[in-house]
Amino acid sequence: MRVQFGSLMEFLRRWGQAERKQAILDELKDQGIPIEVLQQAVPNSTDFDVFDLVAHIAFDQKPLTRKERANAVKKHNYFRQPDPETILIIKGF
Repeated sequence: MRVQFGSLMEFLRRWGQAERKQAILDELKDQGIPIEVLQQAVPNSTDFDVFDLVAHIAFDQKPLTRKERANAVKKHNYFRQPDPETILIIKGF
């Protein structure tokens, strides 16, 4: 898998394109690596999202459970409305 993606950043870039997620899973399956095999190789993998599972196996990243990922989103408050100054910075004004 590391050869296919090259780097973690390339994997993240490709995975970030919504239509590519299924294509990546299909590519792995075509190469004889169905997701079910990956899930069997990692203990408690049913607690992980497919992204975390692949990143863990291919790039030795710590997999986060769905609950850990949800807690991280809450902790960093990604859903809050940015303050007016932040909006100006984002817009480049």
